[in-house]
Amino acid sequence: MERVISRNEPCPCGSGKKYKHCCGNLAVAEGQKSSQPAKAPVERFGLDEAMKRALTFHMQGDLQPALEIYGLVLQHFPGNFDALHMLGVIHGQLGDYAKALSFLLDAAESESVGNEIFDENLTKAILTASERVGGIVKIFYPDLVGQDSVSPVFARDLPDVSGELPLVSIVIPCYNHESYVVEAIRSVFSQTYPHIEIVIIDDGSRDRSVERVEDILGESPYPVKFQKRENRGAHVTLNECIDLASGRYVGVLNSDDRYLPGRVDGMVRLLTATKKEWGFSGVEYIDEKGTYIQLGQNGYADILMISVDRIYGGSPITCGFVQFNYAISTGNLFFTKELWKSLGGFSDYRYVHDWDFCLRALERESPAVLSDSAYDYRLHGVNTISESMERSKNEMQTMKSAWGMRNLEGISVGELRQRLIFCARQLALLESYSVNLIGRQRLIELAQGLLGEKLQ
Repeated sequence: MERVISRNEPCPCGSGKKYKHCCGNLAVAEGQKSSQPAKAPVERFGLDEAMKRALTFHMQGDLQPALEIYGLVLQHFPGNFDALHMLGVIHGQLGDYAKALSFLLDAAESESVGNEIFDENLTKAILTASERVGGIVKIFYPDLVGQDSVSPVFARDLPDVSGELPLVSIVIPCYNHESYVVEAIRSVFSQTYPHIEIVIIDDGSRDRSVERVEDILGESPYPVKFQKRENRGAHVTLNECIDLASGRYVGVLNSDDRYLPGRVDGMVRLLTATKKEWGFSGVEYIDEKGTYIQLGQNGYADILMISVDRIYGGSPITCGFVQFNYAISTGNLFFTKELWKSLGGFSDYRYVHDWDFCLRALERESPAVLSDSAYDYRLHGVNTISESMERSKNEMQTMKSAWGMRNLEGISVGELRQRLIFCARQLALLESYSVNLIGRQRLIELAQGLLGEKLQ
């Protein structure tokens, strides 16, 4: 039989007040925002009305009264899935991940059938809680900590290339960048490395980009291949540029960005010294006028600057790349043409084809990273990524989910790289909320493991 709470008992919401002075006496109109709960003694209004009122407060952002009412529901209906679920969500919003995971695990135990929203909330709690204690790798794959990590490497410390210098093809896909493409091309002319060819395809620009390119190419100190045609899209144009390239190495340059003078020389020496097939350098951020952006001057640049610094944190870069694209941009990539062929080129993504390329390259080896800032990445109003952050986010999740399911047949790597890729793919499925591929049981195992850590 359902127990009725005495009016003089301590209120089960934990406020310290008597029930008659707290949840048993408060009368707040449904839908009205307040710091107190709606009058919702469950024995009077019933479960459905109590949950409805709690949800109203919750959706308004009034978390404390929602917390209290959900707590009352559990007093009358122990093990109620929806109350446990929502208590877990609210404690996560309040930053108490130990309580959040405890309630969510209780909810999982009370209802074993699939619930997509619940599984996504449990995944979110796992990801956020794990960051509090060093990340998924540290907690669940401690043997990988310190493996595959990145140490600073500067061009001044790299040996010169012995023997014949390899040809480097700088490929520049161009689309509607009449204001920037001349500066981009001139930055290639200014390279200290002598053995370069330039490949440019204009992807059906509607502005004066073609005219600007044709005017400047007469000044080129290097051989040039230039084509103009109808619009086919970024990844198609990029692949066609690389297909035309004759060099052993390929350096991509976005037509609105620019190289620093020592970039190509530094990247050739880096890949030669490390015997790697791909890599990238540090990045500086510039505005529409080409002025360098300092920390604190641009919110998006701040996020990039702070995030990219984590590359030197000691965690495996293979796993870290799932959470952040350390290369920042397609134009910062430098790789062998042979690697591009073996990967099948750049994939058909509008916003994240560079990130996808990096993840697929990581299946073979980790990148070489030049600590010098050798690439200027321009932030302006018509960056592709600025078109729609929502579409970009959705494509990112699709890409991570697809990469997390990729078949590794035909790729021969050592045991350590296999383990790194396994860890990274687990993380990719979590990051993309591919809960149907992870499975409820695996989520429960991860949550239980995190509860053993100090989450407060």
